[in-house]
Amino acid sequence: MDNQLRVLVVDPDGTIQRILKDTPIPPEWAFTVLPSSNPEELYPALQDSEVLVVRNASVGRAELEAASNLRLVQKFGRRTENIDLGAARELGIHVGTMPLEHGVWVAEHALMLMLALTKKLLLAHAGVIAGENPEGTQPFRTTQTRSVYNWTALTGRGTLFRRTLGIVGLGEIGTEVAIRAKSFEMEILYYNPPGFCLAPEAEAELGVTFQPLHQLLPQVDYVTLHVPHTSETEALFGSEEFALMKPSAYFINCSRGGVVDERALCHALATEQIAGAGLDVFEYEPLPPESQLLRLENVILTPHIAGGPLEAIAAEGRELIDRIILVTDLSGAES
Repeated sequence: MDNQLRVLVVDPDGTIQRILKDTPIPPEWAFTVLPSSNPEELYPALQDSEVLVVRNASVGRAELEAASNLRLVQKFGRRTENIDLGAARELGIHVGTMPLEHGVWVAEHALMLMLALTKKLLLAHAGVIAGENPEGTQPFRTTQTRSVYNWTALTGRGTLFRRTLGIVGLGEIGTEVAIRAKSFEMEILYYNPPGFCLAPEAEAELGVTFQPLHQLLPQVDYVTLHVPHTSETEALFGSEEFALMKPSAYFINCSRGGVVDERALCHALATEQIAGAGLDVFEYEPLPPESQLLRLENVILTPHIAGGPLEAIAAEGRELIDRIILVTDLSGAES
């Protein structure tokens, strides 16, 4: 037992456990999962731990000092706001991070929905398939200088270029969205729950500005949700929030269905209180046949696929294990 690497995973919401479900754990590890960050349970578990794995759990000076044998804090993700990096440096504890591939998949999906809504992608496709041609133009062979522009007479298209994006939940996935939205030269505002705001230097690096939710919503052309579904975020978006949005704004949800009051969303869409929505998650999944969302024309629906294939998620578990092995092997060799 004395030769085993003592690894503690603090995982209150079960995310890391789900990622590691089918990942072999090295037999030479004493591997413990703590489904709580309660200090009464956490501090005794930290005393003998050499590796601490966390996602959102707070790792402050007190936690680090309670772990006298700690060699590595491995963050499941790339953001480190929940870790006291200064204290870790003072105590000689390495902090490792890792980008999450499934977060990139979700970010791409959110931007795809924004683009599809803005460019009227589904209407354009349907118009071509249906043979819409109001001018009755006869087909001819096109050249560089001779073609037919917008022969279906599609209207209402827009652009992401220099528009304003509101990210609700600027964590791991929200960060990936912000990085990619910058390529469209978008202005980015964000809202995080109290206590989870970025440090000024992190905001400057990402080019984002914090706004309280009620101030953010009237300013943005797009809202994209990337918050977990908790008791605090249950129905975070309801009739009051949709009423604050511009009539020309689009709403994207790739987080969880329960974060949104779907009845309020359907009303906002049906009355054109907002321009449209792109949804990958729903209150009930699969989406019931009686859902009003299925009868709205200004919504794009996908079947909870934003996070990518299960193989990509499983790969994150293997990468997490590999990163721990690499750092602990190196630190062991140095000592």
